[in-house]
Amino acid sequence: MNSGIRIAVDLDETIAAFSTALLRLIEEEKGTLTREVREGWWKLWNTDTFEGRLMNRAYFDSNFWRTLPLECSEYEMKRLATIANDSPHDVFFFTYRPTRCYDVTLKWLQYYGIKYPMLLCRAEDKGDLCRGLAIKHHLDDRYFIA
Repeated sequence: MNSGIRIAVDLDETIAAFSTALLRLIEEEKGTLTREVREGWWKLWNTDTFEGRLMNRAYFDSNFWRTLPLECSEYEMKRLATIANDSPHDVFFFTYRPTRCYDVTLKWLQYYGIKYPMLLCRAEDKGDLCRGLAIKHHLDDRYFIA
């Protein structure tokens, strides 16, 4: 561990474009993407709809996770890699992805320049994790992490 500040970065919808890839998959498989799905895709998770079944299939497909595009720009990702690799700060990566995605997620981070990612999967209560790891800054797509 380094002597600088500790930073946590959420993956999906913060640096990885999860919903973009998921919506693209739905559109490819179904041939169309309705406004309802585009604006409320998360409501269909675990439902017995075409989209819900497809989302569940993608969730268990390691290739889906391996090929996620960036949500942030390449420039921002390079800056994050520089901070993670070459600064006195500790950068942790949090995700709610299942633990079986650990290796593919680690490789995804390494592909984008993070040499030795500190990765935590199934990070349900990110607030508790931040307190427990003395993390002072947390980047997340959600507005509030208690």
